[in-house]
Amino acid sequence: MFSTYDMKKYGAELRKIRKYLGLNQSDVRRISGLNEDTLTNLENGLVIPRYDTIEILSHVYKFDLMGLLFYFKNETNILALYEQLDEAITYNDVTKLYSIRDNLFDIKGSASMDNLVQFSDFDMLLSYSDSILVYYDKKSSSQAKFASKNSLIETLKINNPDFSISSFKKFNYNFLELRMLLQIALFESDSENYALSNSIMEFILKKMSIFDKYELVPVKFKLIIYFNLSYNYHNLYNHKKVYNYAAEGIELGKSTNDFSNLFFLYYRKGIAEYHLKYPDYMDSLRKSIYILEILDRHELKRLYIESTKKNYNIDIN
Repeated sequence: MFSTYDMKKYGAELRKIRKYLGLNQSDVRRISGLNEDTLTNLENGLVIPRYDTIEILSHVYKFDLMGLLFYFKNETNILALYEQLDEAITYNDVTKLYSIRDNLFDIKGSASMDNLVQFSDFDMLLSYSDSILVYYDKKSSSQAKFASKNSLIETLKINNPDFSISSFKKFNYNFLELRMLLQIALFESDSENYALSNSIMEFILKKMSIFDKYELVPVKFKLIIYFNLSYNYHNLYNHKKVYNYAAEGIELGKSTNDFSNLFFLYYRKGIAEYHLKYPDYMDSLRKSIYILEILDRHELKRLYIESTKKNYNIDIN
């Protein structure tokens, strides 16, 4: 999990505890055996301490300094960032995606960061954001997409050195790595490797279920998966699978009042129902158009109506 720590505040708290105990830095160095730079850097918030360093100081200070550190951990920042990325992806907002990526570079390049980060994870996040840009930017070439997919594969090897696409089910992943795995699935879909893409996305849905009880999985992220699964299975002419995943996505969106992808899911559900000869297919298609009206997506509404008439001879109006 990518995390930030407010080391300035944590270091200041360490200094308060030391002074409360009537110890100066020389006393602590003598008792603990830590060198001068380590303690000075800690109290000035310049480093994230090693586990053994915290254990040694906890013994000296008679205080759970590891527990204290977690009070200064800011995972909500990364969750908010995920939500921004999902919002931009949902609406194909490439300008917003570039803005988010540039902001990440600004954070990493900052000369004075109050919140130090785990930089290996930060680099993984940058790789992930770059891959999203390549995928959604219409100017990207097939060569650029292929290179971006391979870059993601190499990045996933940081924590799983033996990782490969063919063996992806053998490994455990944190939430950021699951997102990177989804992006690989989307690149595979773009190359019309729908079966592999679906296998990866279904694996991600199963793995994400462990996060559900903690409400850590942004709804839009799951809706993006349902969106792409229903699209892939449509291209594989598996209309029952399209219907099932679209219905699951619709229920998720309705239960959370997130309507951002429901127009697509209702449309896919309606077309699947048409192929399966279910009687309510027009109801699903009309709901899709109605949601597009609510969202002021008038051009997309027009395209849906025209393509449905052309491809299926169905008049939604």
